[in-house]
Amino acid sequence: MRQAAVQRQQMIRLLTRVFAFICSVCPICLARRRWPASLFGQITARIERFCPFCRAYMSLHGQGVAPRKHDGRGSCTSSLLAVLTTISALVISGCGRQVQEAKPAEALVVFAPWSLEKRLRRIFEEHQAKHPDVRFHLVTGTPGSLVKRVQGGQAPDVYVSMGPSEIEALRNMGLLREGSEREILRQRMVLVCSEDMKELVGAVEDLAKPEVRKVGIGRPSLTAGTCARDALRKCGVLGVVEAKSQESPLRSLLAGEVDAAIVYEECCYEEDLLVGKRVLLPGVVAVQVLPDALCPEFPVSAVALKGQGQPQAAIQFVEFLAGQQARDILNRRGPGACPLCGDGTCPLPVRRQPGAIDE
Repeated sequence: MRQAAVQRQQMIRLLTRVFAFICSVCPICLARRRWPASLFGQITARIERFCPFCRAYMSLHGQGVAPRKHDGRGSCTSSLLAVLTTISALVISGCGRQVQEAKPAEALVVFAPWSLEKRLRRIFEEHQAKHPDVRFHLVTGTPGSLVKRVQGGQAPDVYVSMGPSEIEALRNMGLLREGSEREILRQRMVLVCSEDMKELVGAVEDLAKPEVRKVGIGRPSLTAGTCARDALRKCGVLGVVEAKSQESPLRSLLAGEVDAAIVYEECCYEEDLLVGKRVLLPGVVAVQVLPDALCPEFPVSAVALKGQGQPQAAIQFVEFLAGQQARDILNRRGPGACPLCGDGTCPLPVRRQPGAIDE
């Protein structure tokens, strides 16, 4: 407020000088000041009381304006300059204030996989309860699309990665704020298939069967692609399966473009915080969680990136994500995970949806 008042006064002084300059070059005002005793000068002296430009000139130079008469009309109209300058100052200083206040109110941009959206929005609420000055702008997408955005110059303040390969890509781009990486979840890769393939596909080796026409595998630069290929190689079917593979495995499966896929565990379940159980996406059959022998468990991580406008807020939020309160939400457990169960007592009846899998 104090800074805004100073800006307002500065703007009033600036406008006063501008108005006074206009008066100094005005032919009518020049003639009035040159011949103040003439009939012309006397007539224009009456008019100048109503002119904001003449009043600005008078306030700076102390001459050229006839004495004010407190006759009601003069007291009202003589304030025209003050009104105009004050309005202009409020508008312009208001704009300046918006620019100044935009920085603390600027949203913290978070890139995250679409499968974490609801949980992250719930975490935003919990974080804002403790830090109400921090706002968020969440951008979701597939892990591959988010990496492409960063490569295209749209680096966020915080990046949530589904696996170590994406973190390594950020490090190679020189964007990683070293020391800020935190593990927020752990997950595995899961073999999934369509409903009509559940009798045919029972293990990774079955993906080599000729009846399985197309298989969804992530691109090699992503953790999903690296882990899937390692598992296929260990099973001795990489060559056969890769020949009929297609990228964007989960999207391709849901679209009916592939018969089976190897996907992130966190991507194949509904993100319903009110269920209390992990529920498979419609049309997805979980065949096998890949064992350690094929694909060890790996971390889902959050990291702050360099060169963004709010480094401290970004690091603070990453630390919050790694804390127990956020982990309970990410793991869909504890009263904080559900927006209705703030006191730990769930108002909903116990329910179990078809396809629910116990953790």
